[in-house]
Amino acid sequence: MGKGFLNAGISALALAGAIACLAIAPAHAEMVQIDQNIPGANQVGLKAGENHSGEVGGHTTIAGASFTTPASVVAYASGNLIANSATAGSVVPLSFTVCRVNAGTGMVRRARIKTPDTGFAGVTVTLKLYRDSPTNTNGDHGAWLTTESNYLGSMPVTFDQHFSDAEKGIGAPAIGSEINFDCAGGSQIIYGEVVAGGAITPQGAKLMSVTLETLVN
Repeated sequence: MGKGFLNAGISALALAGAIACLAIAPAHAEMVQIDQNIPGANQVGLKAGENHSGEVGGHTTIAGASFTTPASVVAYASGNLIANSATAGSVVPLSFTVCRVNAGTGMVRRARIKTPDTGFAGVTVTLKLYRDSPTNTNGDHGAWLTTESNYLGSMPVTFDQHFSDAEKGIGAPAIGSEINFDCAGGSQIIYGEVVAGGAITPQGAKLMSVTLETLVN
């Protein structure tokens, strides 16, 4: 068998492989040629980026946010907003960086909330989640009332664990087993607010930390 015939056979096999790669690659994917040191042949691959073959979901992320309550010991009533300020225009919603990329998607599976304020021992609060930052009608201790802001869902959390330095609770979605989200264009963030689920007498001026357990695409 001659050397020319052998090289021609190798080139034909390499060309067939390249055609097969093109057949399975997405039509919109950006391609790059990778030199495999085979005479007369190149293999087609995908550049690093968001173009991919197959599902990329299932990556666990832990996203946290916190605020300090005002220095008030006035009792919260059921449905009252628990926030960083008693002035509606100064309320800053919790913000969670959950999306892997801008305008990405994913799901919230659980929420963990803790505070050193022993006034929360044994009580229940509700975490409200939004795609966009909500605008509040009232401040801390006022009735929870916001703009719809692409509301995503809620998670009740009971502070049923007492520690020497904190009260803590873990909650799941009120409806279904997860809360699916899609971040806004140009953003990797979703937002949250905490609402009292019953009478709560706080110590005031205490940190409240909220953590979301999510799966992202």
